[in-house]
Amino acid sequence: MTYVNLLLNPERYTGYIGPSPRRIWDVVYSENCPKFSSQDICQEKKVLYKLISGLHSSISIHIAADYLLDKTTNLWGQNLELMHDRVLKYPDRVQNLYFTFLFVLRAVTKATDYLEQAEYDTGNHEEVLKTQSLMTTSVE
Repeated sequence: MTYVNLLLNPERYTGYIGPSPRRIWDVVYSENCPKFSSQDICQEKKVLYKLISGLHSSISIHIAADYLLDKTTNLWGQNLELMHDRVLKYPDRVQNLYFTFLFVLRAVTKATDYLEQAEYDTGNHEEVLKTQSLMTTSVE
């Protein structure tokens, strides 16, 4: 297992704008959630769509929460208009975010025994102890 410190690469505004990000999300949805009438989609495809939509909403919220507001002064902050426009004004996106959160929470709950016994190697003994403690506390 490889340890990756996500604090070194926060999920936030990256400056990646224009049609390319939209195309990427279009591919993610089209590859995993084919267009069928709602009655023709099996339950698994509906769940997968909700999970992808929830992940998409989560990423959008993280981007809006830590957004480059002013390039010249390097001012970062919340972009509430972006969060509203991308997520909050769409009740289905908020519901899918909640669904995805519950899905992940349930998965972590089911993996509790494994997560408590897993070996975590960050390359730094202090961080290893902290990580093990955080994992134990998180799954209790």
